[in-house]
Order: sequence, then structure tokens, then C-alpha cells
Amino acid sequence: MKLSRESYRKMNKGYNAIFDGLQEIEDISPEISMAMNQALNILDACLDEVKKCIVDDEPPKPEVNTSGFSVIGG
Repeated sequence: MKLSRESYRKMNKGYNAIFDGLQEIEDISPEISMAMNQALNILDACLDEVKKCIVDDEPPKPEVNTSGFSVIGG
């Protein structure tokens, strides 16, 4: 399996949205809370495995030498 870094970021963002949304639910029943926590644990473990499949699709960023520049004014 191969995955782009951007695709992984989107999946992780979805996980975070679910987690944050769960924190906002008032008067959640213990059964739902437990089920959601179990689902998030499984999803977290899956994302850990998926992360191992990221192919480096981003070109390396060139290093910029800024030692010769100065800012005048302000």
C-alpha cells in the first residue's frame, strides 16, 4: 500500500474532528461514550499502520541561504 502525505493528513484531520466533536457532546450515555472511545482507539491504531505506508511525494525543499540579506527600516 502506498499513501501520500497529504492523504494521511486528511485522514488524521478527520480523526481529530471526530475526537473534538465527541468532547462537545453533553449528557452522552456511558454506552455511547465507551463505544466511541473503542472506535477511536481502533481508528488510531489503523492510522498508525497507514502512516507507515506514506511515500515521500513532496519534493525536497531547497535550502535558502539568507545570511547575505538584511532588513532595512521597519
